[in-house]
Amino acid sequence: MKKFCNLKISDHRYMAEIVNLLFKYAPDTSVGKPAKIVDIGCGRGLLGFQLKTHFGKGVIVHGIDADFEEYFLPTVRTIYDKIARISIQEFCKLSNTKYDAIVAAHIMEHIIFEEALHILKLLKSHSDCIIISVPKRPRKNKAYNQEPNLHSHKWGIDDEKTKLIEEIGYMKEINPKLLQVIFVYKKEE
Repeated sequence: MKKFCNLKISDHRYMAEIVNLLFKYAPDTSVGKPAKIVDIGCGRGLLGFQLKTHFGKGVIVHGIDADFEEYFLPTVRTIYDKIARISIQEFCKLSNTKYDAIVAAHIMEHIIFEEALHILKLLKSHSDCIIISVPKRPRKNKAYNQEPNLHSHKWGIDDEKTKLIEEIGYMKEINPKLLQVIFVYKKEE
């Protein structure tokens, strides 16, 4: 895969897919107040940048990440309306904000599956629209930022895990061109 600015082109493709799903599932805010979206595991700000580009002033984007790379913080601060250095677990405990949408792109595979399943349940109290993505297969021996416990891939998706995620109200979005699986939770109205 070609790299541009230290990011793979596939990163841009899967973020574009997530933006498309937000158009499809997030509440319509074309009239009234801007949509409030939290990007969990925002990293370098790819998703935040695309959201700001597509939605402009129609979106307020908060970025959270447990492991911001200091080099990218100045850029990340210009993209997001608010950023916080906290884990997804801390977000679930501390946040009292109700968001129009939550996105957790390539975060859950870094957490032991049973705990990730518990977090997916907790996120439903913070938003009626949640989009998560996980790789189809875990990357073996892949760790980032010299923090193997924080950024190692603990699992990839399989039929058993898909079934368990679907049992708690998430539906699988199919895009065979991507190397990821996307799940969406949308509360019934």
